Amino acid sequence: MKDVRVSARYAKSLLVLSNEFNVLEKVYEEVVAVYNIINQNRNLETAIESPVIKPEKKNAILKALFENKVDRVFLEFMYMVVKKGRANLLESILYQFQKMYRELKNIIKAEITVAYQIEPTLLEKIVDLIIKKNNNAKVEYTQAIDNNLIGGFIVKYNDKLIDASVSTQISELRKHFLHKN
Repeated sequence: MKDVRVSARYAKSLLVLSNEFNVLEKVYEEVVAVYNIINQNRNLETAIESPVIKPEKKNAILKALFENKVDRVFLEFMYMVVKKGRANLLESILYQFQKMYRELKNIIKAEITVAYQIEPTLLEKIVDLIIKKNNNAKVEYTQAIDNNLIGGFIVKYNDKLIDASVSTQISELRKHFLHKN
């Protein structure tokens, strides 16, 4: 819990700083990219979080990977996080930054799971449903395919779940008939 609060404070600092330098949107895109790189590369994550590796070496790694690829404000921020001994929180800080940015810009992150690849017009209708239920918020979404759904879709966003899958409907019917007997 304490780490989340610390991460949130650092994330808010980056949000304010990047806004002051008028690079907020650019930094957001870069934060998403760097977060994904760290999250998908266990060796990099381990190196950044390791208490054995000296801060100078960690910053050299960040410099080699991201210099001239991310905004100077963001790069210097990452250096500062490492220098302050908070490198183990970098991934969490980047995650908190994304949450804060989406909240600031009224953006909802949604995960749409379907049974099979669907037409773009149907996907747009699902996204429109989310927009209408959330006061015309913008929606960033990922789409996944799960053949176990049989048909329909499941949408997860914020703390909400819309389950319009055939498999769930069959399961509910099964429960209904079992309880009747």
